[in-house]
Amino acid sequence: MKKVILLCIITLLFTGAMAQNSKVQSTWNYLRYGQLDKAKTAIDEASQNAETAAKAKTWYYRGNVYLEISKSKEEKYMGLDPDPLKVAVESYKKAVELDTKKEFYDDILSMLSGIRNMFYNKAVDGYSKKQFKDAMKDFASAADIFTTLGQFDSLAIYNAAICAEYAEDYPVATKYFLELKENKYTPPQVYISLSNIYRIDNQKDKALSIIAEGRKAYPDDLNLIIAETNLYLAFNQTEKALENLQLALKKDTTNATIYFAIGTNYNTIADDTTKSKDMRHDAFERAEDAYIRSLRLTPNFFDANYNLGALYVNKVVVLMEAAGRLPLDATSEYDALKKEADAYIYKALPFLEKASELQPNDLNTLYSLKQLYTRTNQTDKVKMINEKISQLSR
Repeated sequence: MKKVILLCIITLLFTGAMAQNSKVQSTWNYLRYGQLDKAKTAIDEASQNAETAAKAKTWYYRGNVYLEISKSKEEKYMGLDPDPLKVAVESYKKAVELDTKKEFYDDILSMLSGIRNMFYNKAVDGYSKKQFKDAMKDFASAADIFTTLGQFDSLAIYNAAICAEYAEDYPVATKYFLELKENKYTPPQVYISLSNIYRIDNQKDKALSIIAEGRKAYPDDLNLIIAETNLYLAFNQTEKALENLQLALKKDTTNATIYFAIGTNYNTIADDTTKSKDMRHDAFERAEDAYIRSLRLTPNFFDANYNLGALYVNKVVVLMEAAGRLPLDATSEYDALKKEADAYIYKALPFLEKASELQPNDLNTLYSLKQLYTRTNQTDKVKMINEKISQLSR
């Protein structure tokens, strides 16, 4: 009696195993005829059975099923799984792990490479739509597939890092940029982005250290020079910033932004009341020259137009303050200072008017123009400016 019972058990186990193997085979047939719902049911059952779940073939077929589901445009198949591509990748990974004889390896490699490209193209599309968070995840998914194959996908990780930076997910961006450095993939932007992230996080030493590392690796790269200059500006190291900008000019004399940055630096010195009169006067002339050079290259540069106009307006203020400190009987000296101030008013007007033309809704420009039109008794223009300010302030 016991032998009969044992034989029955063996028969049931054998029959069960046969049934599960049949599920795997049925999956292949269902796939051939595009019956993805039946294929999914069959392969899911096989993947949960202890015997068939231990076979690479099961997971290889499962990857194929979910990959086809991810590609399907038929509504009845599109809802079979919320994230079929993810399941497909996980299945292929499991298949690689179990495929000790490399029976399916080449096919799996081909499938995973195709999925990698699907993720990558999806990420590129998300990036073009400025959906940086989603693009970051898709680039990371693309890179993860290469990791499965024992490769480092530097391009996908680099793009994931850039997207994370744009999405202001700085911890993730830092992680990816540091991964790139560890894997010896360090184009200039890696140093620039890392230094920028450290600057935002108020890690001054790290920011300066990483940009110095980049400068050493790429001593002639203009973008790195500018990035280092911006750090010097952020940390109030004006003299170092100016040295860098002069170096940048040697690399590119046709860059309006560089001249503008030089102007901004000298402008800061010109406005610094702790500096000597001669130093401030020299800085004023250098700032003026740099802004003018910037505008010769790019006449419609709003910031350069505005800053040059503001430089002249500030000069007017300095001159009139000096005039106000004169004794009452110093009439000729007062008239001379007022005449010089008036000349700067007329110098400022065309640049501020151009700035307002470029950005009509900029209130700072409008307030400056109102002040100058009032000083020059242009009542119609004062009225016009007041109306604009009133409309924008509502």
